[in-house]
Order: sequence, then C-alpha cells, then structure tokens
Amino acid sequence: MKGLLAILTFVLGASVKETGFYQIMYAVGDGFYYFLPMIIGVACAKKFKCSQYLGIAIAAALLYPTMVGLETVGTLFEGSILALDYKTTFLGIPIVYPQSGYTSSVVPILIATGIGAQLE
Repeated sequence: MKGLLAILTFVLGASVKETGFYQIMYAVGDGFYYFLPMIIGVACAKKFKCSQYLGIAIAAALLYPTMVGLETVGTLFEGSILALDYKTTFLGIPIVYPQSGYTSSVVPILIATGIGAQLE
C-alpha cells in the first residue's frame, strides 16, 4: 500500500497527499504497522495456549495513549550506560515506555504475552 501511494505521489505530484483518497489509503497502509502488537498478541496467545483476549488486552495496554504520555518519574541504573527512564510502577516494578510508545514493536508484546500466559 505504501509503495503504491509513493508511486501515486511521484506520478501525480505532492498535491495528491491533500486528497481524502490518499489520506484514507495511507491510514490503511500505516494502520497495520501501528496496531501490529495487537495482531502479534493474538498469534502469541495461540502459541502460548492462553486466551486470545489476554493477548489483545496486553497489546492494547501497550498501545494506550495515556501510558505513552506519562511523565518520567525516575531512572533505572542511573549513572551507567544502561540508564532507563521509567514512567510509573506496577506492584513496585518500574514500567519503561519508549518516547514513541510500543506501536509497531514486536519483542515487548512477545515477552508480555509469554509472561501473561504463565500467569493465566
């Protein structure tokens, strides 16, 4: 989809980006990658033999905009090259969110679904 839109922009010019058609098709092409953790959450839940709804719920929590927008409250491994800012804690465990969130990510949902399956 993204390739076709790039060709369309090359052929018709940059003004095509202002059209509703382009914007909707761009959302279709980009939406898959944005919500990739949800798709992976379902696949991991099947593989780990747990509820697929658990995989979706974990992925949704990783994608939730309010979590991404939290302010930094502390730093793990302060003063070392492994220093990580964390935004909140859950049962005393620091929760690290990257600046852009976990959209389009793979590894965090794999780990989180694996842990969730063990807890289920």
